[in-house]
This record gives sequence, C-alpha cells and structure tokens, in this order.
Amino acid sequence: LYYCRDEIVQAVPAAKSDSVQCNICKKYFSSNSLRRKHEKEEHPWNLECKVCSLYFQTQANLDFHMRTHEKKQDRINVSTT
Repeated sequence: LYYCRDEIVQAVPAAKSDSVQCNICKKYFSSNSLRRKHEKEEHPWNLECKVCSLYFQTQANLDFHMRTHEKKQDRINVSTT
C-alpha cells in the first residue's frame, strides 16, 4: 500500500485487466475515480494545443483558445482572396 495525500491507494499491477492507466505518466490505478483524481492533481496542464503547443488545464480553456487560431485563419483567407 502507498500513502497518497491522506488516502491509502493500492498499487495495481499492469497485468490486471480491470486496472486503469494514467493517460500521461502511464501509472496504473484500481479505479477510474482514482485515475481522474491523480491526473487532476499531478498533471493539471495536460491539454495541448496542436497548433501552437500551449498547454491548458481544462477542455473549455483549450476550446476557447482554439477560436483564436480559427479567427487568424479566417483573416488570412480573406486577405488572399
């Protein structure tokens, strides 16, 4: 057993079929809720803009940011026509 921020978290071997893996660091957890908690606490800036490589904490922030790239592309298209 490992102690993790006032909770006891059981390590899960990679071979166990019902374990869930962190999308970022590839650690395994015994439940989805523990994985989500881990990702939120340990990897808060994990959403990357594929256009400019900036990172964001929430999908909403990334979506809002992506609009800036769309507006720039629209201006480029208008000026070339």
